[in-house]
Amino acid sequence: MTYVEQLLQERERMLLEEVRAERSRPFAGDTDLAQADVGDETDRSVAIGSGDLRVLEAVRDIQELLAISGALDRLADGTYGTCSKCGGPIDPRRLEAQPTATRCFERQWEREHVY
Repeated sequence: MTYVEQLLQERERMLLEEVRAERSRPFAGDTDLAQADVGDETDRSVAIGSGDLRVLEAVRDIQELLAISGALDRLADGTYGTCSKCGGPIDPRRLEAQPTATRCFERQWEREHVY
């Protein structure tokens, strides 16, 4: 097993533990908050915002898990380190910083700077 595979699998394991721990915490939906005695409107707003933040964090974790799975698949099929847009190599320094990267620096820059 390569260092990158170990790194990705360890991050995947940590994320899955976080997701499991988060799923075990009770979640108050908006209807629960509307009926709950949480104080004034400001308190209710903060409680709703906290619930929204939990949803956003869960989405982020799922996206990262999918990216890790994709990187492990690319390692297995030999396409890891190849840009999905231009087919050129992805700089090893970029992969070191972002092991799940699917694009070379140039294609990623283009994607982020489309006007």
